[in-house]
Amino acid sequence: MVERTIKEIENPEELLEMGLVAGIRNGKFENAIEFFQKAIELEPNNSRAWFLLGLAHDYRENIDQAIDCYLKAIELYPDYLEALVNLGTDYTKIGDLDKAVACFTEALDIKPDYIEAMVNLGQVYLERDNPEEAIDVCSRALLFTSEYQPTYTTLGRAYLQLNDHDKATEFFEKALELKPNDYETYNFLAWVSVDRKDIQEAIRLFTKALQLNANYYEAHNNLGVVFAMAGNLPKAIECFEKAVEIKPKYYEALHNLASAYEEIGDLEKAEKFILVKDDLVQSYLFITRLLDRLASIVVMINGQVPGRESVEQATQFEPELFAKIYSDVVLKKTTKEELLEIISTIRNYLKEKTPVIFRPVIEYLKKEQTFRSVTDIAHFLNKRLNDRWWTIAGAVGIGNWLALQGYCERVPCPTRLTLRSHDEVSEIGFYYIRDE
Repeated sequence: MVERTIKEIENPEELLEMGLVAGIRNGKFENAIEFFQKAIELEPNNSRAWFLLGLAHDYRENIDQAIDCYLKAIELYPDYLEALVNLGTDYTKIGDLDKAVACFTEALDIKPDYIEAMVNLGQVYLERDNPEEAIDVCSRALLFTSEYQPTYTTLGRAYLQLNDHDKATEFFEKALELKPNDYETYNFLAWVSVDRKDIQEAIRLFTKALQLNANYYEAHNNLGVVFAMAGNLPKAIECFEKAVEIKPKYYEALHNLASAYEEIGDLEKAEKFILVKDDLVQSYLFITRLLDRLASIVVMINGQVPGRESVEQATQFEPELFAKIYSDVVLKKTTKEELLEIISTIRNYLKEKTPVIFRPVIEYLKKEQTFRSVTDIAHFLNKRLNDRWWTIAGAVGIGNWLALQGYCERVPCPTRLTLRSHDEVSEIGFYYIRDE
């Protein structure tokens, strides 16, 4: 039906109106694109048609196509303010901050009181970690109007970067007075509570942001970070997974999700999660985490203390290994098969070095001659290494790895909740089985 309607209309302005009404306003952005493209076919020099086509591509998150459309609109009409601002916004999204500044500055040269351009320029300064410039430009915006809500949110973000939590809260609360249901402001306000170590309030505010917009993937990720800080990794994983479900290529959430799985000792699940996405960038994000840890292991095996450049240290001891899994990879285009081979290489190295890397735990389980719970293993490691770093989750990961290598078996281990408790629960345990 849409195609017949498009074919029947030969008036460019009518096509643009149909694209707005039947497309963008109804969330049918593909339909809008068809209408706008037909208008451009009929009238190639129609700057508004190019602008609206860019807008439709923006809604579809086709940033590169949107940029091309805005550039064409500005070529046809150099003073097209809305196109300049949208172009600057898209440059900000892709990290081309110099071009973004140029767009907003040009818009302000044309119209010095263009509030949206001022505030967007302030947001670019925040991306550049220059909160003072953001405060300056947004304070100028307030001289023209005190009713533009994003000005206050941007000022709040600037003061948050400066760790002035009182000022940040003041501006965020003013923003919410003007727009009580602004989910982004609740998200930023929650970070004030994070900085103040008020975890429960941070959870409440991130949750409020999600109540206002359930598809706000950044808030899902941020809520996951707070749950991880509170030690609730299952809830953190749930939040990270939701963020990735909404935006599959949201790399920050993917990185956090892999970290959370790794933290609970489920290395296999972390690897599977990353690789199942069939995305080389996501796969290598996970591998880079393995590299740091593997490098530290290699350095320690060779009797040295890992430093900040542990990969370079480790390369001195295992040049062929790190050439294959690191230096050769970053210098050329890598296929999925090569990434899987890298993971296999790392796994084989760890298998070969298991008796050395995990010797303290192996000797402990062998000496005990009975099952030991993961709590026992964690306590042993912390006492042996004079540290408090080892958690029960870490002990589960070690035990699972040793079970895979045939050193022990995983068993349920009855444990009392307290010394005086009559009730028992089953905790994960391991016992040594290898005959040597």
